[in-house]
Amino acid sequence: MLRFLSIIILLHFFFSGQTQTVQYNEGLTVFKETKNGKQQAGFKDKSGKVIIPARFDSIAAPFSNGQAIVVINNLYGTIDLKGKPIIPAIYKKILPQSFGLTPVQNKAGLWGFYNTAPKLVIPCLYNNFKFTNKGKQLFAQQDGKWGMLSLANEVLVPFNFKSIELLSPKQVRGTLFDSWERMSQTGIVLATYEYDSVLFTTSRELSYYQNGWQGLLNPDGSIALKNNFEALGDLVGDYVAIKQNNKWGVKKTNAEGWILEPAYDIIHLDSLMIYAGLTVGRNAVHWKLYAYSGSLLYPNVLSDYQPFSNGLFAAKSLTNKWGFLNEKGEEVIPFQYSGVGAFYYGLCDVKKDGQNLVINKSGEVVLNQRDIYLHSIGLLKVNALQDKTYNTSGIEAGIEIIPFNASFIKLKKGDKYGLINTKGEQILPIIYSNISTGSSTKTFSVTKDRQIKVLQPGGSTYPVDKKIISLDGFYNEYACMKYNNGKYGYVDHQGKIRIAPQYDQARPFDHEVAIIKLNGKWGIINKYENFVAQPYYDSISNFKNNVAIALEKGIYYLIDPSGKILTPDGYTSITLTAGGNYLLIKNNFRGIANARGKEIIAARYQSITELSPTLFKVSENDLKGVIDADRKIILHIKYLEIFYNSRTKEFLAAEEGAQKYITVK
Repeated sequence: MLRFLSIIILLHFFFSGQTQTVQYNEGLTVFKETKNGKQQAGFKDKSGKVIIPARFDSIAAPFSNGQAIVVINNLYGTIDLKGKPIIPAIYKKILPQSFGLTPVQNKAGLWGFYNTAPKLVIPCLYNNFKFTNKGKQLFAQQDGKWGMLSLANEVLVPFNFKSIELLSPKQVRGTLFDSWERMSQTGIVLATYEYDSVLFTTSRELSYYQNGWQGLLNPDGSIALKNNFEALGDLVGDYVAIKQNNKWGVKKTNAEGWILEPAYDIIHLDSLMIYAGLTVGRNAVHWKLYAYSGSLLYPNVLSDYQPFSNGLFAAKSLTNKWGFLNEKGEEVIPFQYSGVGAFYYGLCDVKKDGQNLVINKSGEVVLNQRDIYLHSIGLLKVNALQDKTYNTSGIEAGIEIIPFNASFIKLKKGDKYGLINTKGEQILPIIYSNISTGSSTKTFSVTKDRQIKVLQPGGSTYPVDKKIISLDGFYNEYACMKYNNGKYGYVDHQGKIRIAPQYDQARPFDHEVAIIKLNGKWGIINKYENFVAQPYYDSISNFKNNVAIALEKGIYYLIDPSGKILTPDGYTSITLTAGGNYLLIKNNFRGIANARGKEIIAARYQSITELSPTLFKVSENDLKGVIDADRKIILHIKYLEIFYNSRTKEFLAAEEGAQKYITVK
């Protein structure tokens, strides 16, 4: 009996736990029923009586303050307790009423507010909003900028701010957007802008970011393209590649519609057409070509392409063969090549059936593989009419032609070598087992019958010491040699030893001096075997513009060919820049020495960026400025960021947005 009662009690609790509590709001609850295969919602009272029939797609929010938020055809509206519409169902979203206002968002994503009348007392103009001062006022964001409204739509604080906060019922603090100045290379202000970020583009327009969305500005600051987009890509004239909803399309900046709807994973633009790509697999991209009218130029999908040059561009088919199309998308040269270059002066390098060829714009072969080789070493000339002139009349069949340097070409027959110039004229006959050349065009080191000699074509031949086991080419009338003791020295143009073989390593003479290594340390000698820099350096670079980088005990210096130390203070690092200057680092601070080794900017900055060979962006205390090679301040160190446009010679520089205090009426 007890067991039976226990089961009854357990079943009672089980079924009681499954009973859901019906939620009533203002005396009504939501119910759903299916009509014509579609589920719809309405409201019943506590007695189960249907008060508002099921005619809504869904109920977004139950009754509160006498209204419920309903959804009809994916649009939001509100109804009263009798089901009568209060706010029409025309909105993208509606939020519950707060402080006597109901927020509504239109199809463009902008917010406005209805009062209890109901009247749209604040029109749909705002990106974002938040109530403040216990609901007595409203912070609103318009075009990305914050301001303050009364609940009756009176502007209390203008819409100028990146952020805004209430300090007291009568005072607001607003932070302005960063102030960007566009300036000339001399620092003259040309225009100012207030956005999160402003960037140069490849065109005259500027790119700007505000609240994470990108748009375009005209140079005068007017909006060329509103910042409604995730990202902007290539810009050609009035056309711009745009990313929206994670896909790329193309718009004209001064038009509403799309040239290409956003449907592609990548888009490139050039002056002639649009290249629209869809990714296939992990790395492959399939490309389509469009005109700027939006019409398809070429009917087939391509797997790759190369930029236009000389009126044609290379395209790769899905069969992995390259061909050439013109600007109209017409096939000019069939798809038959495994590799291609770009057309230059009407000629293009291609590869077909394993052979390198040069073709013209008609697809005719102008140079075969042997011709290409002869042309590369100067033995074949091709004029503008594509006529060929060979400088090989003196070269017998079966002789191997070997590129050597800009002045000479080696010829090889069996194990013997000779030398000709790029005109095909014989310099040395094919009788030597080795030939070495340097910068000298009149003196060579040669080996014949295991004997090393110094030879001056048309002049004299000089034997060298038999203990010399190798001899390099001549630079500044001296050649570096290796002696049978394993040490290095130098001979002159007559084969005489001028500098004894005593060095661990030796480099060619340059600027009348040579860099040598002695007892594990590097130094510099002149032709008289005098040390111009004693061998106590751990390393010395080759000279560039009469300046070399030398390292001693972890400290770097710049030195000249006389051995003079140009930077006596020394640095923990010295590196050559792209502009030919030297970046100096000491105690994690940076400076600059010019190409002549003269310190022009002291090592006192957190960072230095070379904008040009004579212009440098420097930072100090996380702020940036610009200094030129004459140490003249172009932009004072007060900016958060600085960008430089080398094409227009202009700067964009940002200062942190100021804070303003506003008294609220």
